[in-house]
Amino acid sequence: MPACVGRERELAWITARLDATSANGTAAVLVSGPSGIGKSRLLDELRDQARSVSFPVLEGWCIRHAAFAPFLAIASQALALLRARDEQHLLSPAHLEALAPLVSARAPRGREDVDATEAAAGFTEAVSRLLSAVGRQRPVLVLIRGAARMDEASSALVRALLDAAGPAGEPTPGAASALLVASTREREPSAAFDHARAEMLPIHGLEAEALGRLLTEPSLLQRLHATTDGNPAVLLGLLGRPPSSRGDEVRSRMDELGEVPRRVVATLALADRPLPVLVLAAAIGVDAPSVHRAVPPLVGADLARRTLDPTVGDVVVGLARHDDGARVLSGYADSECMAIRARLGVALAEWGRATPEEVVLHRLAGGTGAGLVSESIEVARSLLQRHAPASALALLEACAQVADAAALKEVATLAMAAARAAGSELEARGHVLRAREANPNDPELARLEAVIALSEGDLPRAERALEQAEATLAPGDDEERAMVLLSRAELRYQQGRFEEAERFALDALARTAEPRRVAEARNVVTKVLLVRRDFDRGQAWTEESLVLARARRSQDELLRGLINLGVVAIWRDDLEEAQRRFAEARAVAVRGGSMMLQGVLRENEAVVAHLQGRYGDALRSYQEALEILTRVGNRRFVARVANNLGELYAQVGAGERARRLCEHAARVARGLSGSLAAESRMLRAQVELVEGRSDAAAEAAREAARHFAAAGDTERLAGARLLLTRAALLDGDVARAGQFLSEVPDGEEVSPRTRAERAAYEAEWERARGHDGLPAARLALERSEAVGDRELQFRAEVLVATALLHRGDVLTARRHVERAASLRAAILGAVPDALRVGFGAQLERTGIAQLEARLETYAAPVSVTTLSPRPSIAAPAMEPTGLIGDSAAMRELRRRIHRVAPQDVTVLIQGESGTGKERVAEALHRGSRRREGPLVKVNCAALAEGVLLSELFGHERGAFTGADRRRRGRFEIADGGTIFLDEIGDVSPATQAALLRVLQERCFERVGGNETLRVDVRVLAATNRDLGAMVAARTFREDLYFRLSSLTIKLPPLRERRDDLPALAAWFLERAAVESGTRPRRLTTAALRRLTEHGWPGNVRELENVLRASALLAETEDLSPDDLQGLPDVTRVTSPPGPPSMPPPPPTSTINEVDLVYRRIRAGGVALFDMRREIERGCIAQALDEAGGNITRAATLLGMKRPRLSQLVREYGLAKGSAHEDNA
Repeated sequence: MPACVGRERELAWITARLDATSANGTAAVLVSGPSGIGKSRLLDELRDQARSVSFPVLEGWCIRHAAFAPFLAIASQALALLRARDEQHLLSPAHLEALAPLVSARAPRGREDVDATEAAAGFTEAVSRLLSAVGRQRPVLVLIRGAARMDEASSALVRALLDAAGPAGEPTPGAASALLVASTREREPSAAFDHARAEMLPIHGLEAEALGRLLTEPSLLQRLHATTDGNPAVLLGLLGRPPSSRGDEVRSRMDELGEVPRRVVATLALADRPLPVLVLAAAIGVDAPSVHRAVPPLVGADLARRTLDPTVGDVVVGLARHDDGARVLSGYADSECMAIRARLGVALAEWGRATPEEVVLHRLAGGTGAGLVSESIEVARSLLQRHAPASALALLEACAQVADAAALKEVATLAMAAARAAGSELEARGHVLRAREANPNDPELARLEAVIALSEGDLPRAERALEQAEATLAPGDDEERAMVLLSRAELRYQQGRFEEAERFALDALARTAEPRRVAEARNVVTKVLLVRRDFDRGQAWTEESLVLARARRSQDELLRGLINLGVVAIWRDDLEEAQRRFAEARAVAVRGGSMMLQGVLRENEAVVAHLQGRYGDALRSYQEALEILTRVGNRRFVARVANNLGELYAQVGAGERARRLCEHAARVARGLSGSLAAESRMLRAQVELVEGRSDAAAEAAREAARHFAAAGDTERLAGARLLLTRAALLDGDVARAGQFLSEVPDGEEVSPRTRAERAAYEAEWERARGHDGLPAARLALERSEAVGDRELQFRAEVLVATALLHRGDVLTARRHVERAASLRAAILGAVPDALRVGFGAQLERTGIAQLEARLETYAAPVSVTTLSPRPSIAAPAMEPTGLIGDSAAMRELRRRIHRVAPQDVTVLIQGESGTGKERVAEALHRGSRRREGPLVKVNCAALAEGVLLSELFGHERGAFTGADRRRRGRFEIADGGTIFLDEIGDVSPATQAALLRVLQERCFERVGGNETLRVDVRVLAATNRDLGAMVAARTFREDLYFRLSSLTIKLPPLRERRDDLPALAAWFLERAAVESGTRPRRLTTAALRRLTEHGWPGNVRELENVLRASALLAETEDLSPDDLQGLPDVTRVTSPPGPPSMPPPPPTSTINEVDLVYRRIRAGGVALFDMRREIERGCIAQALDEAGGNITRAATLLGMKRPRLSQLVREYGLAKGSAHEDNA
């Protein structure tokens, strides 16, 4: 067949993923598609292209029954590459010894003090280190051929390598940069690639253009010519004939074969791997020449193929397609297959190149061999020592089918050890139940069933099994009784019966001296004392454990004891003591101690930093803990750390990262006990709340609460109910929020931190009921200060200030807001730069911005200033912000700009038209760290939707008619600087969605393009519309509003800062004189008074236009009231009484348009927002009618830009009469 044709897009896609592993760590791609679509050729082409550009390539074939089959070849090739590059030194002797299961198919020679879990972690780390060494300069491409036949150990190793790279989006520093690529048929499951770091690439049929290129390939043309003899009619006949199925083809060709070729194909199908001719001959029972003669017809019939296998140093024969095996065997009876497998097992054993597990599995399937069960158990034990517990379990499953009762117990015990090594005791469930059925009175098997039931969360079944274990225990068997008691203690702990749990653990402790059981018993007692909040006994108990550890000189026990003392201090909210204990533990860990305990230590250090608000330190420690515990392979701890790290991300508003970790934790914890699942649901509830999905949050929190209630975990149950309270408040369901809050204890049974949080929620609930909630808010503040939680303290300060402002105590409210602002700065200062923007937005949701805005109105009341006469006013010097005026409102505005400008956060600038929003944006840019970068301005209202998207994000050539070249968008141009989005309230829903993604992820695609572009840009937005009202009316996205309004600056209208009129007027007149080259005009006192009396609906822009026109048209240097251009008559503004002789106006004339509108709103007939839209729609309809449907003329009549009017015409459904647009 010709080479890979028409797959350029797929090859480019995989190559891009290979490149990305440099930054993102090890990943995987599973190519899927129907049989014959060209998956293997795609991988061949990928291999050749990668090698041509110097990517290292490693390749291995899967063998269903051989542990680590593809990795045996991959490790051999990798070591050969390092030797060729003289880089063997990149692997330490310890790494090389850890690779023994792959390099020499034996268990590594480990230290006696290293347990199986540590050794398995060392093995995964060594494989990862091997890939890192090979891919030191460029990422390594790892091709895993025949993935449908992947053995269980290889599948587990693939998942372990992907786990070691860290959660998707959170790469582990220093992890290998490798891309694992395999292929499989459609709908063919692959457990190895069921991972967040694995992507599926579906392969479909070729497009017409690619098919045309394929048909011009010389080799294909030659085959067509040979088949049809160049006869067009025959060729067309072939095209018109329906294609036969592969099954029909195989059966038809098998019918044409002789006896030996048929047996060769059947043996290859059952072997499920390529084999040398000598092995095939021995398995079939014929001589080698007979097999040699049988192979060419099989190759010609497309049933087999010959290849050189460098791993065995011989030519091997295999099926042409691995999925032909089932088709071949469909014509064979079970007895025939058993006979073939029995002979095959013997032949493989004589060959000496097959793995022991492969040999014994074939022999088991064939039902031959004396002592086969005991041999199988020994091979399974060997697999466990070679870090292949999943393969050991598969072998034990086959062994159990032929084992007697005594052997079944041995199989079950070994299966339990393998299941624990694989990370889930549930894997041994079938073995234990089968052995229990054969040995109903065995106490050890009953206890193992209880252990599995506890893992499943099936507490009644665990109770029954333990009762049976106790009833069948032999007198005097203290060790087995101690283990039963320990299981009982764990059962009672999960049931929430803590006194009994402690009693059983102490009883077990009195019966055993075995170190692991002693540690397990003491650990149960510690857990009980902590959950019962008996901290004094907990500390005394842990210190006693520490004395014992020092006496035994056990590094692990000493490390565990110090960690537990720190944990006790955390539970007591004594974080300084916890820090001190963890520092001692770190000093011990430097001298030794298991990797697992070092990971637990890092996790607890992270918890302390998290609770202290040192988010950067917490983030680093959580990531270190996740890396260590992932290498160890302890799924329980990995899930717990992922949950904690996700909680940190949720807390700082990084919802997407938190969601990824939540999914990672849930996947890792699959099949483990219910407490981890409940913790994952707590995290999911927090993530859903961050993203505003209260229903989903409540559902997750309810599930968590049910588990914690059943377990008697009061502390975490209180946390779940507080989340339910928050979700109900978000929904506006005040009654339900009160119900949940009433179920949260407020006494010593929960931690001080939980009591402080409860008080804060009570204050929010009181506010939702219409009360100010001041007592609860003050209690929350007092409690949060006591526990030293700055974020909770910030929230309480805002709650107190809100309540005080509600009572009219502005002065005290201002002090609390200032404290809150100071806390906010301190909190954000402890957050890594990458998370600061999102956390700032999260903190703003407390309402501090609204409080600051309300307090600004108290600081700058509306007033009309009487101006003292003066002959002229000197133009002021330009202030650094570019804003003129010294009124209280302007001083506060400049203070806020100076405070906000250096913070790299999104800012929403709100103000009426003409108040100077663009000037504020310029001032924010000049005062920021991005001042050297570009400031790019976009008027969103001036462009139609399609044009705006192209303007913002750019477009590719051919994206639309007229797009004759690629064009960079404004976001690209603003990279490294600031983008100012004016009139943000006027953008369409589609543009809102696009902007939300940029704000959240800082990435986008050009219009018509697929490449994701990332930018580093600060976003400033401005609007003269009430976005909050638009959110309520569902015309503006709530999530975008929250992203934009993380910091808000409100500009005062000119009528509220009339003190600034003299300075503004002087500035504009001076500028007009410079532009015209004349002497500057001066305002007379009367003219200045006239300016003060005007309402300035157009604000500063209107003032500038009036003064420009006046300066241009005035005949003298002094401007009088009569010289002021564009102002209405004074009488229309001041409304003085008419002369006495004038008759009084009719009563209705005293009601102006504003009165009429206000009365209608006051009567409850319509909201102000809806009235505005009604008036806007009516004016547009009248203008269109007057303009005969011509939008351009209507826009002129309304004094607005045509694109904006066109958008409003569509929005209000007025386009019918203006379909002819400007052609009227």
